[in-house]
Amino acid sequence: MRKPAWMLVIWLTACSSAAEPARSQTPSPDALAAARELIETMHAVDYLKSIVPAMMQALKPAIVQNRPQVERDYDAISRFCWTASTRV
Repeated sequence: MRKPAWMLVIWLTACSSAAEPARSQTPSPDALAAARELIETMHAVDYLKSIVPAMMQALKPAIVQNRPQVERDYDAISRFCWTASTRV
């Protein structure tokens, strides 16, 4: 015996409205200090500065797809990302 589709819709709506987002935890000062030390030790900032331009160039063909206006906007956004990553 098959239940009507509207029952499924009602059930999914009820379940999705009852779900709450996960609450974030505030990290302890010791954890923050350890994270900062790890970032400095791994030279993560320098690594990101070297990767951002290559990543933006690799994504360009997939996003632009021979559309001149999108290419112009993408170039502006990639310049913004580059300047933002060098300020870090």
